[in-house]
Order: sequence, then structure tokens, then C-alpha cells
Amino acid sequence: MSDRLDVSQLRLRRRIRMSATPAELYDLVADVGVMAAWSPELVWARYDDGDGPTVGSWFTGRNRGPKGEWETRSAITEAQPPDVFGWTVIVDGASIGQWTYSFQEDGDGTMVEVAWQVNNWIPVLGKTDVELGRLKEHTAEMMETTLAAMAEAMASSDAAGA
Repeated sequence: MSDRLDVSQLRLRRRIRMSATPAELYDLVADVGVMAAWSPELVWARYDDGDGPTVGSWFTGRNRGPKGEWETRSAITEAQPPDVFGWTVIVDGASIGQWTYSFQEDGDGTMVEVAWQVNNWIPVLGKTDVELGRLKEHTAEMMETTLAAMAEAMASSDAAGA
């Protein structure tokens, strides 16, 4: 095994239509702590004191998954309301992964797309190609679960408001 594994295939996109406006959905995703209500792994997230959903802002998140619990530090890389919100996970000064949410008006709702990619390999991601494949499969499941939970919440709030 080489010192670094090839992570170029560790990228995914998932889409779902939701019953809310792009602005409503953007605001929810940009409030990073709200995502814990839908994500099966995110326990909590919060911006650094004085920071918010703007490019260059930082937040810390706590996750729980098959490998235990861990905290991440992330920097906002894209903040273009109501269209795109994204961040990069930073480990030891390097961008390890990028998450991007895009919101496109679709009739009376919004098409939401989440994109994920690994930028740099670190051992915790997996030490073999098989382990990296499992990470990709697991991440796809988590993305789909999160999007489905968001869509259900938006449909429920839309029904409650009707």
C-alpha cells in the first residue's frame, strides 16, 4: 500500500425535490445546527463565536457513526443565498472533504442537490480501497437519509400550514 490512497472516486451527488422555496431551504442548511434534526450522524454543529453563514466563517460539528464519535472543523467556502451553500472540512490545515448544497426553483418547490467529495486522503477515511468503497457507500446512505428527512419535514410543515 502506498502512503496515500487515490480518493478521486470519492465523490457523490444526490437530489430530491422539496416543498419549500430555495430561500427557506438555504436558510435552514446555512444554520448548520439545524441539520442535526435530519442527519443520522450529526449530533450538533455551531458557528464559532461571532461567525455565521458567510464565506470564511468557521464551525465545529460533532458526529456519531460506525467508527464512534468525532468532531470536525469546517470553513464556509460558498455562501450565495438562495442558490448555493458549501463548506470544506479541514484537518491539520488541509481540506479533507467538501460539501455543497444547491437549491433550484422547481415549480412550487425546490430541487435540492447535495454534493460530497474527498479532496485529500487521511488514514481515518480508510486504509484500503475496500474501506474507501465502504465509506462512499455509507456516505451515500447518509446523504439520502438526510435529504429524505429534510423533504419529509418540509412536506409536514407545508401540510401544517395549509
